[in-house]
Amino acid sequence: MNKARVMRWTGLLASGLVLVVLGLFAWAWHQVENALPPLDGERVLPGLSAPSSLQRDAQGTVIITAANEIDANRLLGFAHAQDRFFQMDLLRRRAAGELSGLFGSVALPADKPVVTHRFRGLAQQVFAAEPAPHRALVEAYTAGVNAGVASLPRKPWEYALLRTEPEPWRVEDSVLVYYALVLDLQDSNGSYEKTITTLRDFMGPTAVEFFNPLIGPADSALDGTRVNLAPAPPPRVVDLRQSPPDPAALSAVVPPEQPTIGSNAFVHLSAQRATLAGDPHLGLRVPNTWYRAQLNWTLPPGPSAQLNGATLPGVPGLIIGSNGHIAWSFTNATVDTGDLVAVDLDPHAPDILYRHDNASYAFETHVDTIAVKGGDPVQVESTWTRFGPLVGVSRFGQPLAYRWTFHDAAALNLNTLDLNHARTVDAALTIATGNGMPPQNFFVADTHGDAAWTVTGRLPQRRGFDGKYPVSWSYGDRGWDGFQPASARPIIHASPQQNLWSGNQRPLGGPPSQRLGDAGFDDPERAAQIERDLAALPPDTEAVAALRAIQLDHRADWAHRWRDLLVTTFERTFPTGPRAEFIERIKAWDGQADARSVGYHLIREWHRHL
Repeated sequence: MNKARVMRWTGLLASGLVLVVLGLFAWAWHQVENALPPLDGERVLPGLSAPSSLQRDAQGTVIITAANEIDANRLLGFAHAQDRFFQMDLLRRRAAGELSGLFGSVALPADKPVVTHRFRGLAQQVFAAEPAPHRALVEAYTAGVNAGVASLPRKPWEYALLRTEPEPWRVEDSVLVYYALVLDLQDSNGSYEKTITTLRDFMGPTAVEFFNPLIGPADSALDGTRVNLAPAPPPRVVDLRQSPPDPAALSAVVPPEQPTIGSNAFVHLSAQRATLAGDPHLGLRVPNTWYRAQLNWTLPPGPSAQLNGATLPGVPGLIIGSNGHIAWSFTNATVDTGDLVAVDLDPHAPDILYRHDNASYAFETHVDTIAVKGGDPVQVESTWTRFGPLVGVSRFGQPLAYRWTFHDAAALNLNTLDLNHARTVDAALTIATGNGMPPQNFFVADTHGDAAWTVTGRLPQRRGFDGKYPVSWSYGDRGWDGFQPASARPIIHASPQQNLWSGNQRPLGGPPSQRLGDAGFDDPERAAQIERDLAALPPDTEAVAALRAIQLDHRADWAHRWRDLLVTTFERTFPTGPRAEFIERIKAWDGQADARSVGYHLIREWHRHL
């Protein structure tokens, strides 16, 4: 074949490939464009009690004006479905272990660990137990969602790509969205306690106190509690001089850097004015987790209501924001809502029986079925005890069960909806302390100049143990006595002498901390930086700009200590040679957590490996 002919065929193939790519792009563009929601005109939305309006401002924030709260949430469901239905579908499927029904067998690794929690059945129980006003809001929201999907000229483009149809929204699906947050923010299998227990079993309690101290000298607790660090384990436990680690082996086990939740919030009080800032971080996704909205309605026969803030596609009401009387926000509390239980086997039939309270009980086998798109259903078996499912074995071969608050339908409720009506800090605290949700640091301020902090979510009432390590519950002297009463929940009110802040750190010490428990609090550096910045403000400042600067602060104060250690060590070890440029880059770092800074990246990466 001559050269001209080869070039001709090459050109034809390249042209054909370009045409195919352009055709696929045109098809995708057509699917997306045709699925865009109609934003103009009038529409009949069944169930509305009076004419209402749904608008979007220049930034896409939805502005709803309705006659009452029911109508406003019906319209919110309509807007959520128009803009975010696929996101909502993923959230409910994630919590129910039903992603494989949409994506096929590729999603089985995500579904198998989740389906055993049986959250869909629990969600139905949660909804059935809600008071009538909550159920009415969810029912109106659900009807709005399904009307919103029906209003689209075509089904959302993601379903065209997956060659499937969107399924109707059901009332329990809104509860499943909360369970999706539970999976994001909670330890669903006791992995934190397993890790601490393994450290104790292999290296002893002194190693736990040194490597994983609950309280340290640089902590930023709201009550100011601090203690000195525990002494290092003795050489018989850890002696790197006798057995230095192999650098190649270490580099092989350093995991990739994982994103952290990183939420923050603070309250500043001055001259009878309370200012609240909140920045709740969840995973960075497209689209964003939150959905900004303004809800307006008239409260017959009272004054009108206006809510501004962040909604969560899949659930009604405002999750974070202001109703004109109070403003509120959350950060993840990382308190302890689950315990590993050491299961004592019946010596006469250890394969089928275990002991509890001087009696023998049979292990239960739960079988859950996962529907798989394009394939046969998959059955997942799990073994359960009175305490919860078996999740592993101890170093000594003893089975471990996991008792978790969220295996109880009473651990979740929709009381967050009531914050939309609260008018004072005290009213909001009453709601928050009885709120069933993933436990959160709750910050609230009102127009009277009051502000406070507490922790939301149901917490176990432990008896006979502190929940740090697995223990046997066989003899009845250890266990749970339901949930802690709301009266046991710690509350701190802000004052000119008491600011409030959170960076997901340990908030308190002493008995309150013991009641909250520890599920892996964040290091205190971010919180301490907020604490210092608030303390440095003039006593009577009301400058919003100064408070905004704290919220937008991106200094990395935590890294200075590690930068100095790194520079000192390398200059002593490698005074000359090619590593000199490495040190100069680090010395030139300007103290900012900047993605463009080479020095900052080097410090972070070295710190992570160390």
